[in-house]
Amino acid sequence: MKIRVHSDVARFTQGMDDAGKRQVPFALARALTRTALDAQRDVRADLPHHFTIRRPFVPNSVKITPATKSRPEAIVGVGQLAGFMARQETGGTKTAVGHRVAVPVNAKRSKRDLITKANQPRAVRSK
Repeated sequence: MKIRVHSDVARFTQGMDDAGKRQVPFALARALTRTALDAQRDVRADLPHHFTIRRPFVPNSVKITPATKSRPEAIVGVGQLAGFMARQETGGTKTAVGHRVAVPVNAKRSKRDLITKANQPRAVRSK
């Protein structure tokens, strides 16, 4: 999700006094950061509609980059999990890294539908 707000703060602050020149960019950055926090909360709340959430790392991966006075832009994103989440939501093929792809088959799952450490690929390989 990307929201862009364009404004000409420099032109607006030309006619303002010194305090206004400092405070308007601060207020803009604060408003953008709070809007990003609201968007982050909404995205996190919407994740269970698209994914089966078994551990909190998926919702916690939705992060924001707050706006500053010198950079009036706030960013909401998922960073490194973007590829993983896109494949889980829309489907796709996972390409091998180092010529191997780990696919658990007939792994015993726990009550929370998690694959136990003993049945994860690294543990199975070492057996």
